[in-house]
Amino acid sequence: MLCHIPIAAFAECTELSLSGHNIHVLSGFERLVNLEVLWVDHNQLQCITGLDTNIRLQQLYAHNNR
Repeated sequence: MLCHIPIAAFAECTELSLSGHNIHVLSGFERLVNLEVLWVDHNQLQCITGLDTNIRLQQLYAHNNR
């Protein structure tokens, strides 16, 4: 979970896998300024929003959600 990652690590994170964690809502990605790849597949997402500030995001894997 994001709440267990030290704040200093957010700026350095370029890839994040949150696959298969029964996630219903995405939020708090503003701190991940260098995020390039995000896996949120196999969750319960109906809509993906809040990634507008992640301008380096190149790949988003969001298959097998609601």
